[in-house]
Amino acid sequence: RVIIFILMNGKVEPIFLYGTPDSARRSDSGRGWSANLARDLTVNLAWVAMLGTCIFAEVWLLLPTIKGLDWSTTCGLDLLGDISGLPASTGVCSESTQSASFQCLSCLSSVGTGWLLVLISSLVDIYFVFYLASAVVGGIMGHHRHLNDLKNTSLPIDLREHQGREASLFERTFGPGWQHVWRVMVKGLLVESLISPKQAQSLAQAAGVALDEADAPMTQRARVKNQKPI
Repeated sequence: RVIIFILMNGKVEPIFLYGTPDSARRSDSGRGWSANLARDLTVNLAWVAMLGTCIFAEVWLLLPTIKGLDWSTTCGLDLLGDISGLPASTGVCSESTQSASFQCLSCLSSVGTGWLLVLISSLVDIYFVFYLASAVVGGIMGHHRHLNDLKNTSLPIDLREHQGREASLFERTFGPGWQHVWRVMVKGLLVESLISPKQAQSLAQAAGVALDEADAPMTQRARVKNQKPI
């Protein structure tokens, strides 16, 4: 099970999530080697816990459902002969003349389908566990970071740097370059036509950044002048 997990999920670099800073910007996020080590250990322990949950579910819940379900016991097809050391079982495939009969093929395909379902379940259960863990842990982290009402459109947000409450939360979460993350988020909403160009411009100005990176170099006076709670 560990080998399957490594082969399916082993990557040299983590998946790049759209909207996060690139590697050059992340390297200057203000985290030291001890913070990076603690973060890596936390992530690895989380994956070990999720993988252990999958193995526990497979051993105690999934595999017992097909206990004794094999070609030899169920269908009487003895492929190993005397190698296994088990007594031969009788079934619809016991006789050599019955190996191509409809009853034998139906039994073999039914048993094979059952094992195939178990194999597929063992490949995809990690994703269900991951989504469940993400929901639970993400909810706890969001509550700890006071992000409960971010989807409430009736609440005002203050993104003024070193002044606004939401600006402090963004900086605590994404680091000093959080304005770049905000710009990418706003541009993503604009590209998907979820907000108008005027709304996108207002959201960018609220954080003191230009919507287009070509216009990003702004004077500090202009940034302070344009920044206002929204």
